[in-house]
Amino acid sequence: MIRYVIVSSKEENIKGYKQIIDKEMMGHDICYRYCIFNNNDKSFKSYCSLKNTSSVFIIDNDDEVNSLEVIETIRNEYKMYFSFIVIIDKNGVLSYEKVKKENSFMIDLLKEDEFSRLKYDVRYIYNATLTRKKILTVIFDSQIYNLAYEDILYIEKENDLKRRSVQTVLYEIVNAMVRLLAPILPYTSEEVYQFIPGKKEQSVHLDTNPKEITYEDEEEISTLFEKFFHVKDDVFKALEEARDAKIIGKGLEASVMIHATGKTKEALETLKPYLKQLFIVSKVELVEEELPKYDVCGVKIEKFDGVKCERCWNYYDEKEMHEDICDRCYHVLND
Repeated sequence: MIRYVIVSSKEENIKGYKQIIDKEMMGHDICYRYCIFNNNDKSFKSYCSLKNTSSVFIIDNDDEVNSLEVIETIRNEYKMYFSFIVIIDKNGVLSYEKVKKENSFMIDLLKEDEFSRLKYDVRYIYNATLTRKKILTVIFDSQIYNLAYEDILYIEKENDLKRRSVQTVLYEIVNAMVRLLAPILPYTSEEVYQFIPGKKEQSVHLDTNPKEITYEDEEEISTLFEKFFHVKDDVFKALEEARDAKIIGKGLEASVMIHATGKTKEALETLKPYLKQLFIVSKVELVEEELPKYDVCGVKIEKFDGVKCERCWNYYDEKEMHEDICDRCYHVLND
């Protein structure tokens, strides 16, 4: 048994949805029935609280029916493990959400101008209900880039260009990721989306896919950091070996020497002012002497014999200190 639960304030829409469903269900050996509600009222909440068979919720998102409130009621009250939600926007944009109880949710946004697209969803819902089980597996196969943004965010002045640059990058990342993940984590994405500042839609599920950001020298920057990340793997491997050998404890206690050649050396020379932060260590030197060889470069780790800044916790030569804080922190606090 499938229950088609239609939440709409417009009789013509209800009639249209039923015609589409009846046509698609014709000839299928499965029973179905309709439950009609005009809004998110007590009767709808009472229905959701009952232990019903699998339901398909078809919701109008118009001036009189707030689809987000209806979804919240379903999320909080609905007792069944398996259900579907189809949201039909007043502008003709059809979005489709399959909901499992607890926190396993999936949504597939369908950008269509006609309500007739609903028939494909009905066909999909029928097949899914027939099998009673759908499994979604998402595999993210990528390198994890762990860069020390915290050092910049916490230490620099509020309006410092470096700090604002990091904030801009993080803003673009979260703004894109929350919309890309919305089909898989609709409720979590919605919650995050509401905290993102700036002009946006009422819901992440009404927003568009993120646009690709391009810039003039992106190919050069991509090549530069491709070289860097290969070196980073070697440095982190050497740091781990140094920890195991009790040479250092935390990464900030380390002084790193690197021997590289060719394009890799050129990339490191370009990034030289930032290497200490990128590797999350206290000192980085590019040297000509041969060092223990790793995959792409030679690396040697020594314990940095410096003074710890009480504000940023980085280690510095004594000449770089102002009493118990470093030059950098001193200028942040006093300039």
